[in-house]
Amino acid sequence: MMNKGKTKAALFDLDGTLVDSLQDIANAMNEVLEKRHFPPHPVEAYNTFVGDGMEELIRRVLPRDIEACSRLVEAMVLEMKKAYARHWREHAFAYEGIREMLAGLQAAGIRMGILSNKPDDFVREMVDFVFPEVKFHTVRGVIVGGPVKPSPEGAVEILKGWGLEPAEVLYVGDTNTDMQTGKNTGMFTMGVTWGFRDRRELESSGADAVVDRPAEIVDWLLN
Repeated sequence: MMNKGKTKAALFDLDGTLVDSLQDIANAMNEVLEKRHFPPHPVEAYNTFVGDGMEELIRRVLPRDIEACSRLVEAMVLEMKKAYARHWREHAFAYEGIREMLAGLQAAGIRMGILSNKPDDFVREMVDFVFPEVKFHTVRGVIVGGPVKPSPEGAVEILKGWGLEPAEVLYVGDTNTDMQTGKNTGMFTMGVTWGFRDRRELESSGADAVVDRPAEIVDWLLN
């Protein structure tokens, strides 16, 4: 059980937790698929395709009869990065209530960071673009050859840099991968239902708490 009085920081997932980026991901990925004469997918399908890094996204969108060999995946990752660079600003927006939630935590002196499975350069650009007014102490995505959630390595490095123990940090995300990341690191793990996955997945993945509105995160930490 989380000791709220000892909680000094909140670490957030990005896509599906703070920002709705699904339309742009789908548009970019479908563009890559169509150029290779593979069938595209409806935007809703990307709710379950995303969340585990770009290489896994490629494997999930390919037709089942296509062998997702490493050479094909690597080539399509590069193509996806180029396509996403053109599209990611078109529809990405903060979910309702997110700005107010972040402002409340910032005003209360709660340290905040982001840990995403999106490539690191996109994470930094998106955070600067969507949240120019928010001071995140750490913003981290995936670098080539680096750890991917649910590995705890990225979170452990962030907490070490903050000088905090896992019990002092709340981890917030919207997928089973996020819940596993929080558990693997030893953080109190909170799932959000406004993102890419549903309450059932979050609860079955070991979420310590599940919230339906961003304001509930503030209530958990400050009240």
